[in-house]
Amino acid sequence: MEGYSPEPDERPWSYLLTISPAYFQTLEIPIARGRDFGIQDDDQRPLVVMINEPFAERYWPGRDPVGRRVRVLGQWRTIVGVAPWFMMRRLNEPPAPLVFLPVAQLPRSYMTLMVRTIHDPTDLAPAVRRIIQEIDPQLPLHAVRTLERQVEGAAFPQRAAASMLSVFGALALALAAVGTYGVVAYNVAQRTRELGIRMALGAEPKHILRLVMGGGVWMVGLGGVLGLTGALVVARLLEPYLIGVGTTDVAALVGPVLLLSVAALVTCYLPAHRAMRVDPNIALRHE
Repeated sequence: MEGYSPEPDERPWSYLLTISPAYFQTLEIPIARGRDFGIQDDDQRPLVVMINEPFAERYWPGRDPVGRRVRVLGQWRTIVGVAPWFMMRRLNEPPAPLVFLPVAQLPRSYMTLMVRTIHDPTDLAPAVRRIIQEIDPQLPLHAVRTLERQVEGAAFPQRAAASMLSVFGALALALAAVGTYGVVAYNVAQRTRELGIRMALGAEPKHILRLVMGGGVWMVGLGGVLGLTGALVVARLLEPYLIGVGTTDVAALVGPVLLLSVAALVTCYLPAHRAMRVDPNIALRHE
C-alpha cells in the first residue's frame, strides 16, 4: 500500500466484496469520500477499488486515502472512494477493513442481486425472476428473500438466546416472588403474638399493614439496588451480544427492577393483609 509501512511481522489484510455500480445507492449508504463505481469502471479501464472507513483509519489515519494505490489479489488498484462502515455478516460484528471491487473488473460465478422497490417486495419477486430468465435462461435464482428477513436470520442466535433468557427470567421472577412471600409469611407467623398485643392495645389494621409491609419494602429496596448494580456490571460483559440495547439503556435496566419490585410488594401484601385480620384473642393465645 502506498504511504503505509507495515511492521516486520505485520500482514495487512481486509475483507473483499465485489459490487456493481449503484450498490450503495440501492442500500441508501452515502459515500464518505470520493466517488462510487460507475459503468465506466470496466475491464478496459484502469483498475480501481473502494475501501471502507475502518480500512482508511487503520492504514492511513488522519490522511485522505483517495488517489492512493493498494495491492489487491496481486494487482495494484487506485482508491476512488471511501464508504462508511456497515455490518456485513453479523449484527454484532466489530468494524473491520473492507475492500470493494467493481464486478466488471472482477467477475464472480455467483452474485447477490438487490432490488429496491416502493411496493411490497414479495410482489416484485416474480417479475425479477422473469427478467433474469430473459437475460439467461440457464442462470439459477434461489434464496429470494427480503432484506428484513435476511436481518432476522442474521439475528437468530441473539433472538434464540433472548428467548431462553426470557424463560429463565420468568422462572427467576416466580422463584423470587415465592421466596419473598415465604420470608414475609414466616416473619408474620413468628410475630403473631406481638401483632395481637399491638391490636389489643389499640393498633389499627393500617398500622399493622404498615409494620409488616415496612420489612418487605426494605428487602425489596435493598434487592433492587443490588440487582441494578449487578445489571450494570453484567451489561458491560454482555455488550458485544446486545443488539439495539445499550449498556446504559434506562428502560432495559429500570424496567425489570420495577417489575420485580411490584411482584415483591404484591407478595408482601398478602401476608400483611392476613396479619391485619388476626383476632387479638387468638393471637394472645398463640404459642
